Amino acid sequence: MRFILLAILFLGLSFQSFAQLTSVVTSKEKEALNKYQNFVLVDQATQFVLAKEPVKYEPGKSMPTCFFSSIIPAEAGVTYASDYRSMAINTLVGADKEKWVICEHKEEGKMMFARRRFLSEFKAQYLWVPIVDGNYVIFLNMQGAYNINWGSYLAIDNDGNYIAVKKKDLASRWKLIYNK
Repeated sequence: MRFILLAILFLGLSFQSFAQLTSVVTSKEKEALNKYQNFVLVDQATQFVLAKEPVKYEPGKSMPTCFFSSIIPAEAGVTYASDYRSMAINTLVGADKEKWVICEHKEEGKMMFARRRFLSEFKAQYLWVPIVDGNYVIFLNMQGAYNINWGSYLAIDNDGNYIAVKKKDLASRWKLIYNK
């Protein structure tokens, strides 16, 4: 009974967090037209900006931007988690503006940015369940939505390294700052 109540609570939080983040998700149509809803994601504790190469946040300076894209888990082949809202956290890198995503490399147990097109068979590694925590967002890897032993929360340490953590209270709390 406790498991069912916990599952219902987690599912409710997932729907609430997705509803609050809907306005910042880039649709497939806009992504195809290269029209992104860009923003800067800043970790509350370290002040690192989420990017392929993290940098400290400096207001007023040009910072690396991200954009969310929505992927229905069933379309990604993640049948066990089709009830969850999920998104990819993308960044555009290089002169050709190649799409990179933050993902959990399951075999190595670490977080890293990888080219999205090379992860076509491993979409669950780069899908995230957003969890709103006040003014911040915590990201749980889609694999962890079903079983925390399979996926982790996204965190960044004081040296700017992305790390996989199993406890929510160790996860980074990210603030969205709109790119104007």
